[in-house]
Amino acid sequence: MRTIPFVTNRPAMTGGFGPPPPIGVPEMLSFGTAATLPSADPGRPGQLAGLLALAGAVDCSSRGNDAALVAHLTRLLNAAGEADQIPAVLVHGYSYSFTDAIIRAADLCAWYETSDYPLALAPIAFTWPSVNGLSPDDYLADRARAAASANAYSRFMLAFAAAAEAAGRPRCVYLAHSMGTWVSQNGLRSLAAGLGSTLPPDLFDQSLVMGGDADTNALEPGQGLDQLARLSTWLTVGVNRADFATGVTANDILRRPRLGSSGPANTAKIPANTRIVDYTLAITADQSEIPPGETTWNYKLHQYYRTNAAIRDDIAAALSGAAPDDIDGRFTAAQMKRAGQVSILPGRLYLRPAPAPAPADIDNPDRRG
Repeated sequence: MRTIPFVTNRPAMTGGFGPPPPIGVPEMLSFGTAATLPSADPGRPGQLAGLLALAGAVDCSSRGNDAALVAHLTRLLNAAGEADQIPAVLVHGYSYSFTDAIIRAADLCAWYETSDYPLALAPIAFTWPSVNGLSPDDYLADRARAAASANAYSRFMLAFAAAAEAAGRPRCVYLAHSMGTWVSQNGLRSLAAGLGSTLPPDLFDQSLVMGGDADTNALEPGQGLDQLARLSTWLTVGVNRADFATGVTANDILRRPRLGSSGPANTAKIPANTRIVDYTLAITADQSEIPPGETTWNYKLHQYYRTNAAIRDDIAAALSGAAPDDIDGRFTAAQMKRAGQVSILPGRLYLRPAPAPAPADIDNPDRRG
C-alpha cells in the first residue's frame, strides 16, 4: 500500500473529487491523501485502496496566507526526509479523472523505483479538473480548464516553496506530462507576471517535461517554462518526433507544432540549464507487446515516460541527481552523426537504445565450414 498526497482544484464530491464546477463557483484548492495499491507494471494499473483523507481546503477566490496548506506540505516534506525519499511534484495530462490521477502517481513512482538506479520517491500529485474523455471537444475543454487552473497552481507552488523552506530546503524534483506542461506553463507565467520572481531558483533539483503539449516557444523568455528552468538546477524536455498524440493536436486541432513532438522552435533561446532529449530512437526500437485495451499511438508513442524501460532508466538517472550530459546512453547530435545516424537535429541529446543481443550461435551442420 502507498499513500499519495494530493492537491487539487477539482470540486469536492462524495467520496472524492469530480468534474469541473459550474461557471461562477468559487475555486477551492483542496488537499489530503489517498491510499493506493500501486503497480510497477505499466500494462496493469494499480487501484485505490480506501477512502480519501481530506486535510483541508483553501478558497482561491480570496487573498490570504495559505497556512494550513503550507503546514500540510511541510509535514509531507519532513516525512519524506525521515524516510530518505525524494519529494516529487507530479502534474498529469489530458483526460484524467481524479482517481486516474492518483493511481497514475502511485504507479509512476513504483515504475521508476524498479529502474537500474536506487530511487525512493515521495510523490505529491497536483491534479487539475480534467474530464476523462477523448474527443476534440474534450481536448479543447480540458485545455481551457488547464489554463484556468493557473491561479490554483500558483497558490500551490507558493505554498510548496514556503514548505520547502520550513523543511530545510530538501532536494525535490518535478515531472509534468502532456497537458500538465500547459498547466505548468500557464501557472508559472501567471505567477511571474503577477508577483515577480517570488520562488527560489533552486526549488527543484531536476525538473522534467515529457510529451509536452505546449507551443514550441514555451521555453523562451516570458513564455512560462523559462520559469520552470529558473526554479530548477536542470530541466529536461523529452521529445518524440513520432508522438502521434501531440502530432494530431498540432495538425488537426490547434494547427501549430507542439513541444513534445517538434521540440523548441529555437534552441538558442532556451535557458542554459535546459536539455532537449530526443527519445525517438529508443521508442521506435521498443519491441515489447502492447497490453490488451491499449493502443500503440498512446501506450508507446505518447506514454513512453511510463512504458519504455530504457527511457525509465534514463529518467530515473536524472531523478537520482545525475547531470544531464553525463547520463549513460545519451549522445550529442555530433556523436550521432558520426555514428551514421540520419535525421539528427542540432541542440539535442539523443537516447540511443542499447544494441540487441546477438543471436546464439547454434551448431547447425549446414553452416559448418
